[in-house]
Amino acid sequence: MTLVYLGYRLERQVPRIVATLQDLCEGTTPAMVELRDPEQRPARGRPRIYTLPATSPGAEIIQIGLRELLSNRGLYEPEQRPFWPHLTVARVRAEKRGSRRRMNVECPPSAPLPPALTEPFWAEGVGLYRSDLHPEGARHTLLGKVGLGGHG
Repeated sequence: MTLVYLGYRLERQVPRIVATLQDLCEGTTPAMVELRDPEQRPARGRPRIYTLPATSPGAEIIQIGLRELLSNRGLYEPEQRPFWPHLTVARVRAEKRGSRRRMNVECPPSAPLPPALTEPFWAEGVGLYRSDLHPEGARHTLLGKVGLGGHG
């Protein structure tokens, strides 16, 4: 789940961001997360992404604290849109290079999630990832991870 989207950051800022994660998560307990069936965004028209919406009051509390701490330390400028807990599972490509119009998805996911994926689970850590976009899809690199409640 994305808690805070930081956008481009200089490599030298990474240690300060990870230290901020440590400061926040030191006294925080694991967060219960429950995934719901796939949704497209935007809800109407051609989708840009498919997600699994998540229910997690604990993650929302961590997200609020993280936004505040990062903002106070000059490492984040808060977005105007509200926090929307979700797991992105697919992005839809543009029709052609440089186009903003997304391809038409002929077979969108519509079946309910398998029971194994609908069971609530404990998120035991928070990670900082770098996302590098490539023609074949995004590659994510873990830059730092902090456990919640003594985990990790």
